[in-house]
Amino acid sequence: MFDAAVSTIAFYSFMVFAVAMAIATVFTRRIFRSALYLMGTLTASAAMYILLDAEFLAGVQILVY
Repeated sequence: MFDAAVSTIAFYSFMVFAVAMAIATVFTRRIFRSALYLMGTLTASAAMYILLDAEFLAGVQILVY
């Protein structure tokens, strides 16, 4: 029971982080910072895939992008 609650909290935390990084990617003016924010977005989405037990998709997410 405790494991499911921690997994849910971690998933929503990564979701909020990914949305914040995506918004920062769009609205920043500097290209290097935009690339860093995009990397944060893609890493957070890979973490969400891992929490959903989709390790292959997480690996593809990291390797392709």
